[in-house]
Amino acid sequence: MRVSSSAIAHARTDGPFYICLLHQFVPLAHDRTLLRAWVYPAPFDGRHSWFTRWTRPITQPLRTRIAARVVRRIFHQDIAVCERLQQVAPQVDRSPRLGALEERIAWFEESYRQLIAPPEGR
Repeated sequence: MRVSSSAIAHARTDGPFYICLLHQFVPLAHDRTLLRAWVYPAPFDGRHSWFTRWTRPITQPLRTRIAARVVRRIFHQDIAVCERLQQVAPQVDRSPRLGALEERIAWFEESYRQLIAPPEGR
């Protein structure tokens, strides 16, 4: 059974204009996922002047096409990076290096596990 998941993001395009980006992650195999994305103008209005409200029906289709092109370009770049990382991933034989914040989180989780662990000897 395939279960897909979705995510919605809002992004500012220019000035008071926003887009909604809908992501759908569809699992194809244990090591492969299809990502679909749709770009829509945001359903809420920013604070627009009378001139902007008047010209919006003309400019919004162009703004949406430009945003879709930028999103597509970013996805292609992300895919290329992820594919390169997957080629190197089998060569890693130790736990990853952690940043300062990640070390604090790991320390917290370890301390919490020790705190809630049952006492030895029981």
